[in-house]
Amino acid sequence: MPEIKEFEETLASVDKTQPVEERVRYVLGAMGLNNMSVKEQKQIVEIASTAVKKGRMAFDIIFVEANIPIEQTMTVRMTFSKFVNDFVQKYESGKKVKLLTFLSELQKIIMFESEIESFSDFTD
Repeated sequence: MPEIKEFEETLASVDKTQPVEERVRYVLGAMGLNNMSVKEQKQIVEIASTAVKKGRMAFDIIFVEANIPIEQTMTVRMTFSKFVNDFVQKYESGKKVKLLTFLSELQKIIMFESEIESFSDFTD
């Protein structure tokens, strides 16, 4: 992500005592989430909230756990990616951010280490 002063201030003010979904909605709201349809907002918040709880992010697992129907996963993924990159483009023309990179960075900022499922949970 490009360095964006106002956005970094928003990230610094995330209240980690709030539920994960509220933290996610707060950050995505600062990126313009409210300009999307209610359905898209709900799907994006659910995907991001599910992803930031994971020690190892993989779209196939995230989308299943976020209850996104299989036939909609590519469309929803593209919508989310476009949302992130439209925000990035406002501040740094030509820059692109991979969705998993964005979600990983979001996780580092809004989550406590103890809230993230460890990868070993899946292998035991």
